[in-house]
Amino acid sequence: MKFNLKSWSLGILHPFTLTLVLAGAFIGSVLAAPDNQGKEFVLGFMENYDGGGTISFYLTGPTATRVTVQGGGFGPKTFPVVPEEITSVTLPISLRASGSGTIENKGLLLSARDEFVVYGLNQKEFTTDAYLGLPTDVAGTEYIVPSFSNAKKTLPSELQIIAHQDGTEITFTPKKATVKGVDVKSIRAKKSAHFTLNRLESIQFKAKGGRLGDLTGSVIISSKPVSVFGGHQCGIVPNRALACDHLVEQIPPVNTWGNSFLTTPSASRTGGDIFRILAANDGTAVEIDGETVAELKKGQFEQVDLASGTFHHITTSGPALVVQYAKGTSVDDVVSDPFMIVIPPTEQFGSSYLVSTPLEAPVAFDNYLNIVAPTDKLTGLRLDDRSIAVPFTAIGNTGYSGAQVPVAIGAHTLRHLSSNVPIGVYAYGFANSDSYGYPGGSRLAKIAEPCTPTETVQGDGLDNDCDRKIDEELLNELDDDGDGRIDEDLAPVEPPVANAGGPYTVNEGSSITLNGTAASDPNGDQLTFAWDLDNNGSFETSGAAPTFTGADGPSVHTVTLRVTGSAGSSWASTTVTVNNVAPRIEDFTPANLACFSETNPLSLTIVFSDPAQLNDTLSATIDWGDGEPGEVLTSGQPIEHDYGYISEDDVSRFTVTVTASDEDGGVSSLSKEASVEGGVCID
Repeated sequence: MKFNLKSWSLGILHPFTLTLVLAGAFIGSVLAAPDNQGKEFVLGFMENYDGGGTISFYLTGPTATRVTVQGGGFGPKTFPVVPEEITSVTLPISLRASGSGTIENKGLLLSARDEFVVYGLNQKEFTTDAYLGLPTDVAGTEYIVPSFSNAKKTLPSELQIIAHQDGTEITFTPKKATVKGVDVKSIRAKKSAHFTLNRLESIQFKAKGGRLGDLTGSVIISSKPVSVFGGHQCGIVPNRALACDHLVEQIPPVNTWGNSFLTTPSASRTGGDIFRILAANDGTAVEIDGETVAELKKGQFEQVDLASGTFHHITTSGPALVVQYAKGTSVDDVVSDPFMIVIPPTEQFGSSYLVSTPLEAPVAFDNYLNIVAPTDKLTGLRLDDRSIAVPFTAIGNTGYSGAQVPVAIGAHTLRHLSSNVPIGVYAYGFANSDSYGYPGGSRLAKIAEPCTPTETVQGDGLDNDCDRKIDEELLNELDDDGDGRIDEDLAPVEPPVANAGGPYTVNEGSSITLNGTAASDPNGDQLTFAWDLDNNGSFETSGAAPTFTGADGPSVHTVTLRVTGSAGSSWASTTVTVNNVAPRIEDFTPANLACFSETNPLSLTIVFSDPAQLNDTLSATIDWGDGEPGEVLTSGQPIEHDYGYISEDDVSRFTVTVTASDEDGGVSSLSKEASVEGGVCID
């Protein structure tokens, strides 16, 4: 499944269309829970390696809208967003952050009347990474930031803070000392600095010192919501591996963190992946596959190296953030480099995503989707509306399985046929000394906050039963989540999805079986099928696979399938092209004449017909093969021909050809040989 991509620069429209997009999002409004769709975003770009390259936003959405981009002295500029299209906005490189401890006007506001999705790409050849934008309605006031250790003094761990409102007071407590700036002096490790940011003002901090400098675990407390980005100017993973790569993610606020995480290995790699588990509270126990590996204080992290080809389950006793880091290419001599992906907790999984690869230029990546889903629900997974053929690996005794799926450059849809089945997806790719990675999408409900049970409303996006799951039940009088309760936290009711198949082609007079069995229902309902085969608005034909007979061609017919489930109906149309078929001429055999006689002419009865049920007007002629003018035929009526005298002892052979045509230009012919012996017949 591909979508058009329209590329824009601030103030400049580039008149070309591509078919590629970047990053991941929920499709439409399948999930009512807070997620990465929104009407307003405050975003930015951290410093990349040695300047240069490009910074871009990619915009898409479930409905047509117009997105306004402004900030940093640029704009406002407005860009169209069209469903099933991705709009690319290339920004001035001057909007990248620079320095440390210096307040800058480099925050960017993106806004629209309708919800949309945005991704940020910070790209330079050999040092690229991307992030999934998080809307302002899920922003928080407490963040703990993941990063990675300094590669060297000039390639530091870094983070960025951007204010949404004027007068935002910030308390920043770095895990390691920071580089001094114009507005904030060097902050000693675990000491706090206080400063104020106004709307769209930003500040970047870099870790001071050599390889021990690492801002992971730094705490940001704000008086008003802010956007926070964490990563590295050009990180080396692990230390002393080659080569460095830009690392970035927009960090979710602490109140959205979870307790259960499923890890998947990077495809094509043999040297393993690094994972960091970052704790929100003191006394957070960490288990991997049921074995305790650490107990963490607030802001502490546990780093583990998990072997390639292995899938694992990480659980924590309190809210935590898990981040996956791909290693540098020198670790296993595989085409690759570091990336950084925030791994959404299973509590924040959705059931439908739009995910894509970066553009082919300037770097063409080998692209992958890592997918996790309940093992007993794998048959309901659809990637680009097709079943997933690659093998899945069970993840311990979690009831989930994972797979690594290579994908082509372009946009891809991932969904489950049932709206209450939670699935996760992580997108990434490798190129020569380069890489990218980001979560394919996520809910962002405030599951780490205290919960009070509430009355359920279908698709309300709330944890009605306070089990840290959202909308996990279908309205079916069954205990879908196995907690002993029925219909207590209901998923949104989605209508079925009709799929009429086709387009189809059939010859006139013949029949073809239509196929509506690809229709699906997100609620698991058994569907009823009805077809309008004559495009009159009436659905008279039932069944998933009716027969369509081509009455007359050439013609094109629109047929429509209606599927109905408990949540309503949906329709899908396709076309049936009926090809014209030339008239049929029944076989005939001229009698051989043994002698000449005026009373013994060659007599034939030719039958020809139209295959169409609505008979065309036909015409036919016969050429006797002796140079005489052809004669007009009437189907089923005898016709005679006298070949004249032929010398005794001679045998003459004549090719008799019948040609029939219809009013649509179809022509057919049939030729047979007739022989006449010389001499006069003796009466």
